[in-house]
Amino acid sequence: KGGDEGGQSWEESNKIGALDLVSACEGDGTHTAALEAYLDRFCHAFESRLKTQITSDMLRSCHHLPANPNRLHPCELEVLLQLRMVALKSESFLEAGPSSALPPAAEHEGKVVVVHGPPGSGKTALLSAMAARASHNGHLVIFRSVGSTPFSGTALSLLASLVAQLSHIVFGSYPSSLGALGTPGALGGGLDMDLLASQFALLLAALEARFAMEQAQRLAAMAAGGSVPTPSRTVIIIDGLDRLDTDDPGRRCAWLPSQPPPHFDLALSTLDDARRGVLPLLQERFGPTLVERVMGAWQPEEMSKLLDQLLAARARSVTPSQHASIAASLTSLPPGERSPLLCNLLARRVAQWPSSLAAPDHRLPLSVADAGNMFLQEVEERNGRVLVHHAMLVLLCARFGLSDAEMEKLLSAIPAVMEDVCQYHQPPDRKLPPLLWVRIVHDLGADLLVYRGVDGCNAATFLHRSLRDVAAARYSTPLPGRTPADRKAVPAVEGGQKGDWAPMHHHLATYFLPANDGDLSARQLGEGPWHLWKAGEHGALKTLLLSSRGGPIRRDAHFSSDVKSGDR
Repeated sequence: KGGDEGGQSWEESNKIGALDLVSACEGDGTHTAALEAYLDRFCHAFESRLKTQITSDMLRSCHHLPANPNRLHPCELEVLLQLRMVALKSESFLEAGPSSALPPAAEHEGKVVVVHGPPGSGKTALLSAMAARASHNGHLVIFRSVGSTPFSGTALSLLASLVAQLSHIVFGSYPSSLGALGTPGALGGGLDMDLLASQFALLLAALEARFAMEQAQRLAAMAAGGSVPTPSRTVIIIDGLDRLDTDDPGRRCAWLPSQPPPHFDLALSTLDDARRGVLPLLQERFGPTLVERVMGAWQPEEMSKLLDQLLAARARSVTPSQHASIAASLTSLPPGERSPLLCNLLARRVAQWPSSLAAPDHRLPLSVADAGNMFLQEVEERNGRVLVHHAMLVLLCARFGLSDAEMEKLLSAIPAVMEDVCQYHQPPDRKLPPLLWVRIVHDLGADLLVYRGVDGCNAATFLHRSLRDVAAARYSTPLPGRTPADRKAVPAVEGGQKGDWAPMHHHLATYFLPANDGDLSARQLGEGPWHLWKAGEHGALKTLLLSSRGGPIRRDAHFSSDVKSGDR
């Protein structure tokens, strides 16, 4: 009710009411200490779970809310979502992560730290822990995790949100030119990467001047014998640079200062895979100022501690015999498989174990590939193999992911899917029931699937590249029992052989590039031409680029420079 009644809080008044109710049922009128302690724990647990659920639902719904004067500024929402990730990721790492992985704060002051390692090795958790520690020490922390929010999917939108946040810090207001921050990645949308990079550098210089003034005030206070506050710094942390598209011009990191100002710290993370990571580009950009930290394998005892925390967060526990079996399995893991990602997948598996069965009766996946295939097989058994096979294939072929509405329309246009779904009933409106895709998303869960903002929509994609690789290996082969003649008779989008995804790319190109002559949105331009290229339809791609509908692509500065340099 939002207030106290009779001097008692909502929680306290309801706890007393519950005590009276239990006492009345027992009939003896006594309030035992054990009962009161139980109800106290119950109320605190209920409040904690309720807050978590409300916060989670609010943040999830924020992806769909348009910006207007009555709501948060898009940049404020971006900061809120990013800090939410810091809070969630840093807690488990600080309590269970390798103590040697978190470097001393003084070690990276004035340096550019890059954390690299294989997928799922804890890079995001480590950077989140560094952000939490810096914030606790009174420093100004600016955190971004690429692709985790609607405004961090491209380098252009990422830099636009950074400029907006720094402008608010320095001048107390957001720049009016970034008012439509919800769609900063739109081609021809008025935002220029080079202009934003220069604004970013000027804002860093202005913030550095403010820090220099504060330093002079501290020296004056020291000379007068007064108390000297701890000097503050600005810590900019950008996680997952490898998630930027390979064609994204910001992937080269030329917009980042090659030499951070004296009061600035810069921390980055990327894969150490030279094909998909940006580590060589960072080494070239920052040279000797770069401090590299490699995420190594976790120890079995660290894995066990993290697993216990993840199970506790799910309100689950295991029997002593099951715990001993898990500890033995973790000890037998190869060092290359010991990672927080596998630990999250194991927690999902172990949480399903009933306590009535002995530990040897349970099969524990011992690799990310094993765990991913196990979960995908369960999803197929619950939702149908044909539907799940095509849904995953559509998702794998998408460039930036797909929204729920896009997925339902794309699956509805696949004859093989509709034949399987409607085998017992032919509805008058032949389209996929929305509940089917929602159920698949629910069964996949947050361990396998994540929603990220792309050009104004909330698109589903795989949480980790390693999980995407597992799905790609599983669904690259056409479904068994379907001969080439069947596929010709029913123009499905399955490839004719392993790895042949051109028909699916054609299906996606047809969806995103309708035959009418209307203008194309940023979302359509972001997906459609790319699928034409992947489908091998170069003639259609050329026609699109030379038409009026391809104007926004031709006007894009980076596209023009690529053409002039002979890029494909």
